[in-house]
Amino acid sequence: MTSAIRKVLIARVDRIGDLILTLPMESAWKQIAPTDEIFWLVSPSQKFLFEKQDRVFSAETSSELKKILQENKFDVVLSVHVPWWMAFSFWKSGISLRVGVASKWFSWIFYNRRIRQRRSQALKNEALYNLELVAAALPQASSLLLEPYKIKAREDLRAQWKSKIGEGFTVIHPGMGGSARNWPLRNYKALAEKIISQGGRVVVTGSPIDKKIIQDTGILKVNGVIDLSEKTPPADLLAVLSLASSVVAPSTGVAHMAASLGVKTLGLYSPVKVQAPLRWAPLGARVKVFVPEVKCPGVFSCLGPSCSLYDCMEKIGVDTVAHSVLERSL
Repeated sequence: MTSAIRKVLIARVDRIGDLILTLPMESAWKQIAPTDEIFWLVSPSQKFLFEKQDRVFSAETSSELKKILQENKFDVVLSVHVPWWMAFSFWKSGISLRVGVASKWFSWIFYNRRIRQRRSQALKNEALYNLELVAAALPQASSLLLEPYKIKAREDLRAQWKSKIGEGFTVIHPGMGGSARNWPLRNYKALAEKIISQGGRVVVTGSPIDKKIIQDTGILKVNGVIDLSEKTPPADLLAVLSLASSVVAPSTGVAHMAASLGVKTLGLYSPVKVQAPLRWAPLGARVKVFVPEVKCPGVFSCLGPSCSLYDCMEKIGVDTVAHSVLERSL
């Protein structure tokens, strides 16, 4: 147990799903040093995930970051994923303990404690890789308990959306950033038809960058589907997800958001090694992951039509997913 109270900054500024799998670092640190103060440096669009906004910072320029560091005088920074200029700012500001992964070229210049990781081997969940940075900063940590982070939606937004669309529906979110294989797009439409035919309600969500994917699914042509695509800013999307009875999504931030809200989450995952659920599955008590049961030869990407197993994503059947949506368990 540590005696002096330290100010600890955890920095990750990439994708929202990656950040959600990083959030358990806070509770892990508190297991060893419960009195330390934890702060976050995240992308501006991701601040809505946090209840305590006074503990969350964003910086899009070096001058903005310099001001934050000067005003707060952090003792430790756990640099999970940042560009080089942020690492430089951590060093320049004089933070005494700067922890990061050794795989980046700038790590050897700006961090004074580095850990070697081979995340591309995808041998465990991303959250467990992140806890290794906590262990590197706290030598007294023998084992750390992984506690999934619980997100809360704003009550005022939940009330607003509940009055508009009710609750107990299934959210289908077909879009994704393209970092992994998606389910065959036509399957999303078939899934919506199946759910509605069984008396369920379907809400479709998606950001402006998901527009083409959603159009290509044909899901908006299904009678009875509620189209909320491009209509829910991040905090509103969180509120909508919190009202759902289940959420279906590929490997994307929405799956992680839903899981962290405690909503039944059905994830559709690729078997490619670096895309597989072993590393990227959402954390939560009500998560079920679907992945083709094949021995995929792809390591970093799908081999496409040249692979004898292509397209294995077809092996995730619409009826199978629909059954999991409609069943009361999980």
